[in-house]
Order: sequence, then structure tokens, then C-alpha cells
Amino acid sequence: MYEELVKETTAYKIISTEKKKGALSHAYLVVCADKYALKPYLKELAKVIEFQGDDGDERIAKLIDKNAYVDCTFYPLTGERIMTADVDDLVSKTYIRPIENKTRLFVLCGAENATPAAQNKLLKTLEEPPKGVVILIGALRESGLLSTVLSRVKKIDVPPLSSDKIRSVLSERCKDKDRLENAIRSANGSAGAALALYENGEADKLDSLVKDIFAEMKSSKDVIKFVKRAGKEDIKELISALKAETTIRLENAVYGKEDKDGFTVGALVAISETLTDKERAVAFSANTAMTIDGVLLSIVREKRRWQKS
Repeated sequence: MYEELVKETTAYKIISTEKKKGALSHAYLVVCADKYALKPYLKELAKVIEFQGDDGDERIAKLIDKNAYVDCTFYPLTGERIMTADVDDLVSKTYIRPIENKTRLFVLCGAENATPAAQNKLLKTLEEPPKGVVILIGALRESGLLSTVLSRVKKIDVPPLSSDKIRSVLSERCKDKDRLENAIRSANGSAGAALALYENGEADKLDSLVKDIFAEMKSSKDVIKFVKRAGKEDIKELISALKAETTIRLENAVYGKEDKDGFTVGALVAISETLTDKERAVAFSANTAMTIDGVLLSIVREKRRWQKS
């Protein structure tokens, strides 16, 4: 699935074009907010960098998938956060000549969570890497990365996928169209999230939660109840599902259908704008301060405000 998707990204097109021209940059930063896709995308991009254009490419691809290709190292080596020990290992290996390939590739995944000390240790290598070394950095967001790191890499953004694209990729695998649509609406442009929501039934659960929020949440006391019900829902997926429900209600209002739960057109427009703002805040916050109760309270406030006006 990800092989098909990554080929349509700007990151793939830029890196593959530069590879063909023999003009690979020494360091790339790929920013992809899709937590499901980041590592698979990085693996597909690593293959582009390491492929040699012969029969051995299939073997290279299989080894990269297993994190076992001798001239490509993935970090963190252990755990989920890039530490100084990872950068020490990377720096020491940059002075080892490639064994099979012309390029020695280092891939750092989740760099937005790398410690400041680790990032600082990486600066000199980013600025003056040994010949034949390419560093591929993947991050869910820019925030969390030092400005000194950002100034030394070629940054490529990978935007969320359109609903149509996710649908085209998953429709053959996901036969229940209604469940798939629920999953896509809640996936925030992530094919991986849509598939996970579809396969474990979470899309139906989230859809039901959102509909109940609009129907039953009338005060701050109700907010507390729904915060508990939401539990550990991914806040991005919840906001995306709330936006989808708001859009549906707005479309009904345009055709003259009165909202059964008392939301005016003005309230729905205001809620949609508020949710968009909160979605941006989540996307660009290194330490997400946004909470589910804050999102739900904003819906209650807007509904009340427009009922009084």
C-alpha cells in the first residue's frame, strides 16, 4: 500500500529525480504528519536512494524492509527516541566506506522527538558529511527540531492524502463501503489510520461517539462524561471526525433541513472554524497541550452563544 502512495509524493519525485541526475543532497528532512506512514515512507525513499538499477534491487528492497541492508542504518537503534548514543553511532559509521553500494545511508525516524543534545551532536555531520553519505530524516512535524538542524537539510513536506486517494487505495481491501467512509472521515488524511480504523471497528465506535456528542452534550457536566467515554482516542482523529459531522450538518442546513439537535447554521460555521484552528494547533505543537475536554467545551460554548444571539 505505502509503495503505491509514496510514489505520488513530492518527496519521492524530488529524491528519485536527484538520484537519476547523480545529484542527491547530503541531507533530507521529510515532514509527514501521518504517524502510520512515516516509517514506511522512509523505507521506500531509502530504496530509491540505495537502488543500483540492476537485478540486485529486489534483494536490497527486502533487506531495507527488514532494517538489514549493510549500507543503510535506521535510528533509533533501540526505543522510540533518538538519543546521543544513536548520533554517536551514526557519526562513527559515516567514516566507514560503503560495503556494497556507492551511498552510505542513515535514516532517522521520529526526529521531532530527538533530544536537543542528540540534534546538536548531529550538526557538524549535517553540514560537512563525508563523501558518499546521505542522511534521511523523518519527522511528524518541524516543531521539536532545532533551527540549526532545519538550516542544514533539504526540507520536503508530505501533505495529508485526499479522501478520494485513500478510497481508491483501500476500496479493494475494505468491502464494507459505509464502514470505509466512516474510517476515511476520521483518518485525517492518513491511509494507515483509515485502514486501522476500518479493521478494528474503531471507525464505527468513533462515528457513534461523535454523533452522541452533538446529540447529548449540552453542558460542561456532559463534557466530563464524554471525555471519559472518549478515553484514549487520538485527538487528531477525533477532531477530524467532529469536523466531518459538522460538515454534514452544514450541508443539510443549506438544503433547509433543520438540525434536530438545535445547532444553528452560525453555530456550525463557528464550530467548523474552531475545530480547524484546534487541528492546526495540534499539528504544530511539539508538546500537544490541546486536550479532548478543550475541544468538546468549544462545541458547547459555540452552540450556547448562537442560541442566545
